[in-house]
Amino acid sequence: MSERENITKTGRFAGLSGLKDTLAPLARRISWVKPIPQSDLRYTILPPYEIPKIIVITGLIVENRGGRPAHNVCINIRYDKVGTSMIHHMQVVSEGDYVLRGGGEQHRFAVIRLREMAPDSKVFVYMATSDATLPQVTVTSFERPPARK
Repeated sequence: MSERENITKTGRFAGLSGLKDTLAPLARRISWVKPIPQSDLRYTILPPYEIPKIIVITGLIVENRGGRPAHNVCINIRYDKVGTSMIHHMQVVSEGDYVLRGGGEQHRFAVIRLREMAPDSKVFVYMATSDATLPQVTVTSFERPPARK
């Protein structure tokens, strides 16, 4: 019997396929490193609701679907279409604190800032306008780099 046949029969050398079979139980026991959760900001524009000949209500939902807080969130709402009327009334409902940085009522835009948006939190924005034009929306967030020492 050759040395190679002897190694194969005794199991001391089994080649790559044998190595894979040998390591499979060990691989199942290893705890894989979980990815670091990130913030995931999403928005949904609600369909307009018209009160005939009076006003149109449009809504927006912004939510953090990620596993980490989103910092320095900026919600930009803009009605760019020519002839679009301005926002007559606006209401923001949020679990966290927010600041209206620009626009809002009597304007065609609104800029809303939140310092932090916790995971699974939501911000609701309701706007009353005179036509059913949907707004253009952008939602951004950023992390400030740590301060240098």
